[in-house]
Amino acid sequence: MAIILEIATTNYDNDILQIKKALSHLQTTCEISEGYLLSKPVSKFGGIFFQLLLKSDFNYSIENFFLA
Repeated sequence: MAIILEIATTNYDNDILQIKKALSHLQTTCEISEGYLLSKPVSKFGGIFFQLLLKSDFNYSIENFFLA
């Protein structure tokens, strides 16, 4: 099952870099590539919002890695 997270930030440039670094490290650990998608950021209510989709294979690999 794919998981979609809605993320809000006031410092998009810094936060997206940190998120991508963390996801890249996690993908390397789980031996997965292209395991997630990021939506285009939208500015509203004084913040910037975007969605992160974790694909099913990536989600499954994360679960197995941490439960093993």
